[in-house]
Amino acid sequence: MEYRLPFSVKMTLKQNDHVISEHVAETDNDLRYPVEMDTGVGWVEVEELYLRMANRNTDYQTETFKVCNSFEKWGAWQQEVVYIKVTLHRLTKDETEVRVDDRGEWFREWDSYSNYINHPPRWYWIGMVLSALWIVVYLLIYPSIPLMNTHWQGLGVPGGCTPWTVICEMQQDEAALNQVRGVYLDRIRLSSVDELLADSEMSEFISRAGRVLFADNCSACHGKEGKGISKIPEMAPVLTDSSWLHGADVKAIQACIRNPMVHPYALAKPVEEVNTKILALYVYLLRH
Repeated sequence: MEYRLPFSVKMTLKQNDHVISEHVAETDNDLRYPVEMDTGVGWVEVEELYLRMANRNTDYQTETFKVCNSFEKWGAWQQEVVYIKVTLHRLTKDETEVRVDDRGEWFREWDSYSNYINHPPRWYWIGMVLSALWIVVYLLIYPSIPLMNTHWQGLGVPGGCTPWTVICEMQQDEAALNQVRGVYLDRIRLSSVDELLADSEMSEFISRAGRVLFADNCSACHGKEGKGISKIPEMAPVLTDSSWLHGADVKAIQACIRNPMVHPYALAKPVEEVNTKILALYVYLLRH
């Protein structure tokens, strides 16, 4: 895997004061392979020279390496000792060209990288600052700081609970829900059955609210959809057929729900009259 160097350098290789190679090194591979291929100098020595330059925070570093080359001449192998001078020169921001990285983004190699400071992109800094601000705001609004014998109560949510608690927020949500439901419940109390069934909006509300009431109070015996339970058909009759013992209109169903003589398993817990009416309307709609 190729790694980008903390700062770019210009590498010059000389032999007997003659330049044999000169290139810009921006990655670790740029330090290794050209040196080995051109001169035979080991890449470990060049990396140590680069690290020495970084640790000393210098702009210029040079060292001469002794290299023993083997070659064949007149049918015999001979050895030659040469001295390779490797010079690393740190590139400043004016000397570094604008280029494109592997992701296709434009950027520069600034000389602040000389201290191995690899600054993240601007969007990352903005995200970090916003996250830090949100932490401060959260600690001020919500009870999240423990104190000696108590805890920070929090300033509360603007327009909400002060101080903020889960129960307070739940009560506010419940009050808002009841306010919306109250409009529909008042219409159910004051309107006739025919008016409610003719209103599509009220029919939709009755269907949704009645489904909840039916599941809580009736589905255990009459089944989830009012079709009864096959194992005990005599205990809970089917509510979706045309066979009714005590009348199939809404008023008869409502009276049957409330009358324990007709309905042995009448609602055991107190239920508002309006909810009984909703239940009767819902059962009536199961058949239509």
